[in-house]
Amino acid sequence: MIAVRKGMYFCAALAFAGSLLAADPFVSRWKLDLAKTTTTPQNPLAPRPKEVTLIAKAQGEYREITVHGLNADGSPIKGGFTIPINGGPGKVADDNDSYDGITMKFVSPTVHDLIYTKGDRGVATRHVVLSPDGKTMTTTYKGAGPEGTPVTRVEVWRKL
Repeated sequence: MIAVRKGMYFCAALAFAGSLLAADPFVSRWKLDLAKTTTTPQNPLAPRPKEVTLIAKAQGEYREITVHGLNADGSPIKGGFTIPINGGPGKVADDNDSYDGITMKFVSPTVHDLIYTKGDRGVATRHVVLSPDGKTMTTTYKGAGPEGTPVTRVEVWRKL
């Protein structure tokens, strides 16, 4: 009887550990750390964000991303998309001028790349890395500014 009970506890512990390991480590609320975020080259005409929050939710085999915030001038920041957790084409939630398609390339459970497209043309990439403790997410965005000049933005996000 004791051996059976120990076996049941062991199986339950394995099932619980497996569910923890399978959880999407990106699912959370994140706040952009404006002091650590950099854009090269800087564009003094671009609106500077005052605050930005990213919410990542698990939706079965997909991750739903919602971004909202305010620019320093009071104008809203909003956007979002849904991507497969294991990589592949996603769906853009909002109409925007920058991109109409997104694809995720799965690198590891804590690293992935996003490819933004407009029509059939790639317009930007974003390399996403989660810190070993899971509390910081760093993204490196490479695309073009309004004049078509290359822009690199390194964003640091803190888990809330």
